Amino acid sequence: MIDSVNIDANYPKQKKTILINSSYGLWPILEYELDLVRRKLEDGYRVVFLTCEGDVPSCEANKDSNGRPIKRRCLECKSRVKSGLDWLQSENNQISVISHKKLSWEQQEQINSILDSLVKFDKEYIRTIVNIDNCDIFESALSALITELKISKPCLSKYSKELKLHLRVAIESYFSAKNILKSLVVDEVYIYNGRFPKYRPLLRVTNKIGTTVKVYEYPYVGYENYIMIDGTYPHDFGNTSEQIQEVVLSSQLSEEKIISEGRNWFTDRIINKAQLDEPMVPSYNFWQKTGEIGEWKENLYNIVFFISSEHEDQAIEEVRSTQPYGQIEAIKTILSATRKALIHVRIHPNLQDRDPLFLSQIIELDIEERIIVINANSSVDSYELMSNADLVISFGSTTGIEAAFLSKPVITIGASLYNAFPATAVTYSHSKLLELVTNAEMHNYSKFPSIERRNIEACKFAYGFSNFGEQPKYLTRQSFAGGVMISSKGSCKIQSKLYIIIFNRLIDLPFRLINGLMSLADPYKRERFFSNPVGLLIKKLSQHE
Repeated sequence: MIDSVNIDANYPKQKKTILINSSYGLWPILEYELDLVRRKLEDGYRVVFLTCEGDVPSCEANKDSNGRPIKRRCLECKSRVKSGLDWLQSENNQISVISHKKLSWEQQEQINSILDSLVKFDKEYIRTIVNIDNCDIFESALSALITELKISKPCLSKYSKELKLHLRVAIESYFSAKNILKSLVVDEVYIYNGRFPKYRPLLRVTNKIGTTVKVYEYPYVGYENYIMIDGTYPHDFGNTSEQIQEVVLSSQLSEEKIISEGRNWFTDRIINKAQLDEPMVPSYNFWQKTGEIGEWKENLYNIVFFISSEHEDQAIEEVRSTQPYGQIEAIKTILSATRKALIHVRIHPNLQDRDPLFLSQIIELDIEERIIVINANSSVDSYELMSNADLVISFGSTTGIEAAFLSKPVITIGASLYNAFPATAVTYSHSKLLELVTNAEMHNYSKFPSIERRNIEACKFAYGFSNFGEQPKYLTRQSFAGGVMISSKGSCKIQSKLYIIIFNRLIDLPFRLINGLMSLADPYKRERFFSNPVGLLIKKLSQHE
């Protein structure tokens, strides 16, 4: 058990207090949290650090085949968090560590009663039962379920057991958030992710009482500048886009220098294929051969539609509400709005072997004479498609802003991370999409940004995007899960006790070897493995999953 500390006895009352609802300790977010805490303590804040005792019904970072946490991995998680907290304390910093779960017996009974009352698995019905005080508890649980299954529209009755586990986490988090905030006087709240059921309820409760709240996440670009969003989660793309724009507006660099740095980022990504090394920015080069364009007819108007992973934002209302319909319906609309245009539908490589119903619906479109579906594992080069396209369309995919950088006319359907940068034509409605597509086929681009403006705004976005986030002061990191904390006493790697790591890796070894051998059926993974077999084996076997 984590010892609850008497906060008032440890800090002068005049100091401001921040509350941090920490991430899953097995994930490489902990180091950013330690940096954040250290900097806040240095500024004179009181810090209350909420952490998990391994007592959650379900965990995104650690679950068995039944969706339940694996206890030996809980032990590894708690050990790693303790290692981080020990590092903080080694610098004579005082910090209060308490459990993220604070429930009365009556509330536990109420939670059981709520979940027992779920007799049917209709979305609206579940919302009316579980969304206490209009807190989007169901949406947070659904979002976690979709992420777990990688299915954009899961059958809730089929996955009722998994859904109930996520709902339990969310409702427990809701009541715990209310209890914790009632027992403490808090000036600022910091929350990891904000989307998952372990975190979203605290975000909503904090929003409701008017306390300042910030949500942090892993860096978009590189490994150091971790994302920090005011008031909501990063998945609210419209809001995040405005905060990315603020990086540009507040920069001390000249506009010319900003554009130049943005241009360099795109050059590395598109031409030098540097995105293969970016952990949080989707790549389009897994199976692709440079220069391969597939079936292409120069005498026709060629539209390239880049398919995004629908499960990424299916339960994010701030995004879904900006889209008039899903991608299948959008493609059908484009087909009906054009006369002779050829529509190349490029499926995202990350959708390989995922979301089977969604994929089957896309593949069925191939029966249309003017639609060419390009599979996720196709060797067709997405950048070659982009470079030759007469028009590019996406649902906020990174490919949209890349095409704008290439000065292509682009239609963005719904919210995107580049909404605040007028590099593309944006539509939130069926009628506007029809108008844009119909005019574009007739080579009328009057409703699109000018050719020069597309490139300039794309470069500005790239500068803001690549410089977005908090620069750590006490962390240096050059890989996704690497890095060390630094202080006046030297450097320190945050890790679990060695005997726990060895024990877990030995138990996991047979399963990992089998999975590894099966993954070699993928040509891309096979090529990567044989380019550095020893290094990749050591890396994979040393990680917790």
